[in-house]
Amino acid sequence: MRSLALDRRADGSSPTRRRRRPGAETGRLWPVRIDSEALSWWLFLASAVVFLVAAIRAGDLLFAVGSILFLAACVVFLAGRGRPTHDR
Repeated sequence: MRSLALDRRADGSSPTRRRRRPGAETGRLWPVRIDSEALSWWLFLASAVVFLVAAIRAGDLLFAVGSILFLAACVVFLAGRGRPTHDR
């Protein structure tokens, strides 16, 4: 009868387990590079412009106001990026 235990390699690792990503044991996410973060905020800005255009075409005032606020928030965030903080 064959054993139910997993076959082990000489170093003690299991050949049947998938290789885990770095930080999987601690629950941390992959490190985000600054370039991808900036790209994501520029995409948010572009989507805010598209939402604003859609609101104007639909003639919906509430949708337009929300789109303007979203666009302003993206612009304020992008303007503040890269500036040094004055933390104590």
